[in-house]
Amino acid sequence: MDSQSEYERLREDRAALRLQFISTELDLAITFCHIAIDAEDPAKAERNTTNARRAYRSASQYLETPTIGPQSSPEIDEKLRRLEQLLSDLDRIPRPKE
Repeated sequence: MDSQSEYERLREDRAALRLQFISTELDLAITFCHIAIDAEDPAKAERNTTNARRAYRSASQYLETPTIGPQSSPEIDEKLRRLEQLLSDLDRIPRPKE
């Protein structure tokens, strides 16, 4: 295998791993949202909302980073829409202050 094709393979692997990381972070954020929505304890809801937003920011940073290769995928786009809806729902849930 020549060095050019090895470079191309490594570049493709890197792009695939980047998309996998973004997808995993979005899954994590969605899970934290569900936990926050179902939480009866306001502190638990707030903690998980914060964790969801942190995972969302992490994924967003990688989506904004210029790279060679695909920036997104239909799966990631769907997860982003779902997550943004969940975060919006969380913002509308009245939580009593302790």
